[in-house]
Amino acid sequence: MDDMEENTQEAKLPKILVVDDKPENLLAMGKLLKPVGAEIFKALSGEEALGLVLRHEFALILLDVQMPVMDGFETARFLRDNKSTETIPIIFVTAISKEDKHVTEGYESGAVDYLYKPVNKDILLSKVRVFLQLDKQRRELEDLATELRALSEQNHLLLDCAAEGILGIDPEGSITFANPAACQLLQQDEQMLLGTSIIPFFVEPGIEDIIQQWMAGDGEPDSIFSKTSALKQGESGSLPVEFSASPTQTENGTVMGGVLVFQDITERKKLEEHLLKMAKYDGLTGLANRTLFMEFLMASITRSEISQHITAVFYLDLDHFKPINDSLGHDVGDELLKSVAERLQQSVRRGDLVARLGGDEFAVVLDDVARPDDVKLVAEKIVEAVCRPHPIGGRELHVSTSVGIAVWPECGREPDELVKAADTAMYVTKKNGRRGYQYFTDTMREENRRKAFMEQALKTDLQRGNFELFYQPMVALESGRVIGFETEVRWDYDGRLRLQDEFLPLVEELRQMTSLGEWVLNNASREMAQWRHADPGRKHTLLAMNLSLSQCKDVNIQAMIEALLEQQNIDPQVMEIEISERFLNEIPGKVVNDLKALRKVGVHVALDNFGSGTSALNYLRRLTVDVVKIDPGFIHEIGRDSATEGIIRAMTFLAKDMGIKTVAEGIDSEAQLAFVRDLGYDRGQGLLLGAANPVTRLEDTVVMPGKNSSG
Repeated sequence: MDDMEENTQEAKLPKILVVDDKPENLLAMGKLLKPVGAEIFKALSGEEALGLVLRHEFALILLDVQMPVMDGFETARFLRDNKSTETIPIIFVTAISKEDKHVTEGYESGAVDYLYKPVNKDILLSKVRVFLQLDKQRRELEDLATELRALSEQNHLLLDCAAEGILGIDPEGSITFANPAACQLLQQDEQMLLGTSIIPFFVEPGIEDIIQQWMAGDGEPDSIFSKTSALKQGESGSLPVEFSASPTQTENGTVMGGVLVFQDITERKKLEEHLLKMAKYDGLTGLANRTLFMEFLMASITRSEISQHITAVFYLDLDHFKPINDSLGHDVGDELLKSVAERLQQSVRRGDLVARLGGDEFAVVLDDVARPDDVKLVAEKIVEAVCRPHPIGGRELHVSTSVGIAVWPECGREPDELVKAADTAMYVTKKNGRRGYQYFTDTMREENRRKAFMEQALKTDLQRGNFELFYQPMVALESGRVIGFETEVRWDYDGRLRLQDEFLPLVEELRQMTSLGEWVLNNASREMAQWRHADPGRKHTLLAMNLSLSQCKDVNIQAMIEALLEQQNIDPQVMEIEISERFLNEIPGKVVNDLKALRKVGVHVALDNFGSGTSALNYLRRLTVDVVKIDPGFIHEIGRDSATEGIIRAMTFLAKDMGIKTVAEGIDSEAQLAFVRDLGYDRGQGLLLGAANPVTRLEDTVVMPGKNSSG
């Protein structure tokens, strides 16, 4: 078989499109599909897939659901909304939950079937072969229709009625026939077309090569060339077309010329542009999205390498946007984001780019900056513009912005490096009081390097469970007895045992808080159960454990705690679950119901960090609790700020009126202890009352009956 025959045979193969954001998954799927005898196309994103389906005719699409920027459901909806792609069969290949709501969403977005990872090879091949057989039958019908059209082209009456432009050409490329549609589309009289060379009508070269190929006898005599191009229209216009060209020949195979059939694809081009805009622009503000932002940044860096000018990246986050969005509603929040977007665009040059990266985060690329001082001037202009009042819905809203700045090449030579550097500088701005800007510095780079090492070590220890549990005593202030312990987790890193505040934020960033929280619950419950069983006098010792926001969102809290109680034979009365007020307004309603159910079986529920949120009193109405733990920030102000002491009294009286026990956290001095005792606090925690210790040293912590908790 020669090369031409191989290419022709490959062109006849059915085409399958596999879409997944992980290259390793695409490689694996390509190997699995090898036995079906199809041409496999691969796309790493929904946007890339949309581009491919507009250029190729696919028999089947295997589409991943969970992808960044544009997920599988959204990609499928785009395909179904496009007339030219609405009939392509789509099978979702996914690892997400098999819950009905996910399956229903998939079918509603256009899927014909589901396959769950890991994929069963036999099931996959069986289903794919069914769809390929259907495609083969469809193609056979289309081939038959093409033959019928070829016969009908011999009839001038039918040609005159055709909507496509049809041109006959001789061996030299001169037009010998033009149907009415061709004249109308090209805006030319028939007599003007006849005898004219077809070659000048093409905006792009290539048709002359096709004609020469026919006359030279290269390739198959019945070859049909099909592609998109543009034809000159009228005096100075152009018309985007999709055309096919095929040779005409005598019975003995002599080529007599050819037939060119073309159709107007103006609307299709508009659709492509619309899809491109949806894939690369933010739907709310009209700004560039992350995809276009990264493309523009890469191009800007390339230009700067040539011109030796500066490319600067701004990473912006709005200060205090969340309270506005939560209190006034998302509609007002959206209008505020659009107002900010407009001011950002007005603050930069036409050749620069403003993007919305998500939520209340924006980014700016200053392209081809000649003077470094110009970067500072633009930053100051942006901060001032965003801080001006925003008139929305009859009120003036106030926000500010924290800006981080990274400059090429000092802060990085690659787009990802610059974005990360600007993001780091933005967080430094926030730490320094917000409302301003900060350049990325070598100190920040070193901090990033230190954080990267710490992150790698943390990932390893998260997999291995290399953590230690400590228990801080909870003292009954009236009797001075230790009645329980609050669980704390420690991490041994770089030769020092790290407190949880030093690494838990990084665990959250790594999205591992749920797994670490589960490890803490299981191991703390087990250690304390063993500690209680060692001495009958310890059986009523309370164990308090915190739930993270990630656990509240990802886990069935009631089922998890009930299973823990049953597996380790724990009395519910000695377990206390703590929820921080700082994120209470973000937890799902089901968690509130779960905690109510757990209280009914005897588990204590405590509201931690009470007073640190935006509406502490409202939380007490939403969530019924047994205990409130006053935030240490208030306790530390005792003896220093009378206003804070008044707030503590008010919160304490409110809790007691509601029958809720009160706990003071962070008691570090005798004055603080005396103050909360006078208010009748039930329990206290802090260094003055006892430091946290591992389970092997808890005997040293317990204050025996009759002894004072501070002595």
